[in-house]
Amino acid sequence: MFRRIVLSACLSIISTLAVYAQESDINSNKVTKITEKSMRPLTVETSLSQPWFGFVSPSDDAHEAVYIQKKGEEDKKAGKWQWRYQLFYVKHIDANAMTGAQKLFNFNVLSVSWFPDARKLLLIKEQHDQLSLCVYDIKLNKLYPLQMPVQELASYQISPNGQMIAVSVHEDKRDNLSVLDPATMYAGNKLYVLMLSKDQTHVQSIKALSKSDDYVMNDRLTWLKDSSGIVFVSAHSLAPERSRKRTIKRVDLAGHVMNVTKNEAYYDQPILSYDGQSLAYFYNRLPKGYQYADYLLRYSNQLCILNLNDHKQRCLKPLFEGGAQLLSWDQKDENLLMVQDDHLTKRLVKVNIKTSDIVPLTHDVSVVSPVVNNQATAIGYMQMTSNKAPEAVVSRLDEFLPEVINPQRKLPYALGQTEIIHWLGSNKESIEGFVTYPPNYKKGQKYPLIVAVHGGPANHWWGSFIGSPHTLDTPFCVGCMAAEGYIIFRPNVHGSTGYGVPFMASNYQKIGQIDLEDITLGVRHLIAEGIVDPKRIGIWGWSYGGFLAAVAMERDSLFKTAVDGAGVNDLMSLEGTSDYHTLTYLMGVPFWQDAKPWVNISPVLHVGSAHGSILIQGGDRDTEVPLSQSLELYYALKQAHKKVSLKIYRDQGHEFSDPNQLLAGMKDTANWFRQNL
Repeated sequence: MFRRIVLSACLSIISTLAVYAQESDINSNKVTKITEKSMRPLTVETSLSQPWFGFVSPSDDAHEAVYIQKKGEEDKKAGKWQWRYQLFYVKHIDANAMTGAQKLFNFNVLSVSWFPDARKLLLIKEQHDQLSLCVYDIKLNKLYPLQMPVQELASYQISPNGQMIAVSVHEDKRDNLSVLDPATMYAGNKLYVLMLSKDQTHVQSIKALSKSDDYVMNDRLTWLKDSSGIVFVSAHSLAPERSRKRTIKRVDLAGHVMNVTKNEAYYDQPILSYDGQSLAYFYNRLPKGYQYADYLLRYSNQLCILNLNDHKQRCLKPLFEGGAQLLSWDQKDENLLMVQDDHLTKRLVKVNIKTSDIVPLTHDVSVVSPVVNNQATAIGYMQMTSNKAPEAVVSRLDEFLPEVINPQRKLPYALGQTEIIHWLGSNKESIEGFVTYPPNYKKGQKYPLIVAVHGGPANHWWGSFIGSPHTLDTPFCVGCMAAEGYIIFRPNVHGSTGYGVPFMASNYQKIGQIDLEDITLGVRHLIAEGIVDPKRIGIWGWSYGGFLAAVAMERDSLFKTAVDGAGVNDLMSLEGTSDYHTLTYLMGVPFWQDAKPWVNISPVLHVGSAHGSILIQGGDRDTEVPLSQSLELYYALKQAHKKVSLKIYRDQGHEFSDPNQLLAGMKDTANWFRQNL
């Protein structure tokens, strides 16, 4: 289960590469041809070996840094791929004295954190499919395994004095029960503290801190500055209707728990100020006019400050939707650092707590998996753009000057250019998205088009590197498909994050309608530009994107073929089988009260109007959109004598963890479009 730490942190992982093609200016129609014959084409196999980075962490003295590189490696004898997580150490990260990155171990390292003394590291070691929590002394080059079961560890945080580790442990009530009821169907995280020896090399004792009815609701564990206790977000139940009612709590080392916030609400991401006197957090409220859309609650973030002395709460003006990630206070406690979904990027910004002014620190790159050191003097993160490979970056915060710390080399393959386009979508509102061209694009020639639809719907296409599978867990590689001669179109339709709460909420009671209209209008815009063959248009989507792909094949003859990946195909049955209950809130009314809107947009109920061909994909361990959704649509299409194929990927969930299955999914997608488009 600990891989969730890596995945929830974007599993981020590293890349060492420089680039040859930059994203074009918004208003530019020029496309640079790539004709270097020495470059081999990008393939799905090559895409797996592209390094990504995670846990890019500067030490508390800001002189050193570590990072984890993730890349796929092929065992050619066995004919199988595996993910490699390699820990690198960089000494002297100031610009004039940086040494090369040094690989520390041959085994996988899934996560890493600095101890406050900047001498030791806490890491999760993976070897022979076994996980262990270890302390590594950099100066002595010694590794000390801690006798602590790690398999169910969800998150951890080292105390400011370095003598304790707060851990969130995944506990499943179902393990000891033969009969379940709704109250015992949900697993959750409980809070413990590990007491370390003085030399920090072994665990002396383990103490449970949260009560039996207190569940830790996210991975954010915040120590008090004097190491006397921990702040966390709690809920009494994990049932969807109750888990939205949360409290921020503080627990001391004796296990005494007190409420920090007075009322229950959707609190998230608490961060203690540098002086320890204030707490910042997201206090989520519904936008006006959407009081019944509880789905929007987790995506409508009011940034608030609580004075821990007088317990007065003050909220800042702006609402942050969807992807906002609160990171840290600065040393003066004047600004908060966060990563914000901002149009087609994930931008690092600072927010002034007095004026609510937002100042961007990054502009043209997307920031992933940021880590701020405990002294709030330095930050590390992975940065990338669509055409620029991932890089591990560190910077001091007093003077923001990002520095790449991973080795650099040129990409061995050519990528097509990616540019940003705008068009008038539904309601005549401006919509934007990415268009990626084949590497040897020729102006004046018409190309087959693949529309790629993001999931969510509260998500967005951002500048994720196109030379890798999207976020390394979805079986679609934009650059690989462009290398086969397709133009790839990625629209951010109504309902996407990155454009403000009203835009994100605009698909309320309109899913499968307002967003599909955005897509078709965008495709017609590209046809009018003379770059797309109107007879060769396909559509791909995963999760909610798979749903829109299926709807498109039933409603618009513009599309010739589709790939429906883990798609929502029967809205009513999904509400009773998924662990991700959102549709009732998106629809605005439960199906038992008014089934008509549910029936109108469920793809499984409209297979008679389906045209063209459809490939359906799904993992057999998916709990968000269960495989039954894929099976329902597949058998309905077969009974309606439509051209359909189904691919089921063993032991995979909603996101793919096995690189071999990820590779199989990408190959199946590529083969489908070759044969049907």
